[in-house]
Amino acid sequence: MAHLRAIIEEQLLVSTESHTTPFEIYFFYGAHAEINLHYAHDFYNWAKKYASFHYVPVLSRTNNDRSSATDHAQYILESNLNILGNMNELKFYLCEPQALMDEVISILKN
Repeated sequence: MAHLRAIIEEQLLVSTESHTTPFEIYFFYGAHAEINLHYAHDFYNWAKKYASFHYVPVLSRTNNDRSSATDHAQYILESNLNILGNMNELKFYLCEPQALMDEVISILKN
């Protein structure tokens, strides 16, 4: 997760420092439980600080915290593809496990 965090942080800082219009970043982060969402504090803070950063934590186990969706990240992503814009203009960064990445790639190709 550290490498995705670094990519996101770099993109947010580059657009801020260069005074360019940032592109939208939607980060769908799947985990079993809230405790497994590494760097969640940073992601929540960035979502408050940068209007172009959208943090969507997704938990596969039920949770009392209503700020997180409950399902699997790939299904929440699939149900929200319409808000992301033109698929040909988007970049996607995926993180293991391999089965999850394969499923997301299949969703994105369709």
